[in-house]
Amino acid sequence: MPVNELWRIQGVLTARSPLHVGDGLARDPEEVEIASICRDGTGRPYLPGSSLRGFLREAFERRFPESVASMFGQNERQGGASASARGGLLSVWDALIAENVQPSVASHVVLDRQTRTADDGLLYFEEYLPAGTAFSVNLVVECAMHGDGEDVERLVRELLGMLRELRNDPGRLGSNAASGYGHVEWSLGKVTKLTPKALQGWLGSGRQLIDCLESVSISPESTKYDVTGRYLPIPVKLHFSGPFLVNGAAKKKKGDDGANHVAIRTPDGRCRLPGPSIHGALRSQTERIARTIAGSDENARKWVRDVGTATGVPEAYTAVDCLWGGVGLRSPVRVTDFEAKQADRTALQDFVAIDRFTGGGADGLKFQAEGFVNPVLYGELLVDLGVLRSFAEDQRPPEVRPDVCDWDQVWLLLAFCLRDWMEGDIRLGFGASKGYGNCRAELQGYSSAKELYQTIVSEVKQ
Repeated sequence: MPVNELWRIQGVLTARSPLHVGDGLARDPEEVEIASICRDGTGRPYLPGSSLRGFLREAFERRFPESVASMFGQNERQGGASASARGGLLSVWDALIAENVQPSVASHVVLDRQTRTADDGLLYFEEYLPAGTAFSVNLVVECAMHGDGEDVERLVRELLGMLRELRNDPGRLGSNAASGYGHVEWSLGKVTKLTPKALQGWLGSGRQLIDCLESVSISPESTKYDVTGRYLPIPVKLHFSGPFLVNGAAKKKKGDDGANHVAIRTPDGRCRLPGPSIHGALRSQTERIARTIAGSDENARKWVRDVGTATGVPEAYTAVDCLWGGVGLRSPVRVTDFEAKQADRTALQDFVAIDRFTGGGADGLKFQAEGFVNPVLYGELLVDLGVLRSFAEDQRPPEVRPDVCDWDQVWLLLAFCLRDWMEGDIRLGFGASKGYGNCRAELQGYSSAKELYQTIVSEVKQ
């Protein structure tokens, strides 16, 4: 048995939903700032090893908490000072994209709750990689002192078991997890190990030791983390009546031909509605419902936090926070991107502002919008039952009137919101006041919002 144990795991990590791992910078094509993804020196997208390692550690700890310190390291602190620390056995290389994929651009906007229009300066854009993008992953496990009793092979088996279950893991890689971004799955390539035969082959070969390891067969450890039933998927079919568009990042320059407002599309030209756009619209509708239930301004502040005065981590979350997220609380309702299954017809429409004095068109205030006509989009809401169950089990109700709201009624807020969506009371995208964005949601598998509410309550109380 060699003094050093050295293992290498190679495989492919594939995005099952849009993926954004940012570099903290913004590029500026045609005067529009876009939050950019990580790229290597040649301009190809990649996943930094540090980002991937943090994501893998979270997933590993859920399944094998007793082994996480050995595999990923730890830094224990006592009284604010570092008491002891150890490095982990696992090294994660930067993951290179398997084949060149062109990123797409998603738009995000923050709505003013009073005016129901975009807050000034809060329209922003970000790059993302589409679902199906694959990365080549290399994981290296090395133990320099096998004599300390560390069972390295067991740790490798546990790591392989965690990787195998990534498809069903609640964790997400990168940003916009609440919008369904960052869902990935793992495909194993091969596992190699330093053996006496591999060591002999390496001597005098002129190659790096890591490339001379011998292929071995090893079975993944069975996972100890049960994710079955954690998420309640709600497939949704959106029927639009009339024109619809969500602005893309393209910005028309003065004198250029074409529309001022152009809809976001998939790389092959189909209509796409980003998850954050839906998430924000559903939250806004839930806030209106909550204010109606609250009755008075004092109670409304308990149901719906005043975004303008909220600073720091709140002492208690409101009813709306518990559904759609708050400061320090991720939303338990995730919204995927919605896409059409086929290329829909588009139409160009002219708009002009009327001068109040002359009665004619105001100078410089004529613009065009190119939107899709009557598209049908498909997507999904994912309700994290694990989070909702933890709320209920910990007996930490939101800060609302005890005689008005209990946990069942928090879920009822969600049902009321989705009922309004099913009845066509929530508009999405550009130009709600201009007749754009009229839609009706079909919750596939549920005949009514009441049936969905009963399902959520029964699942949470299991």
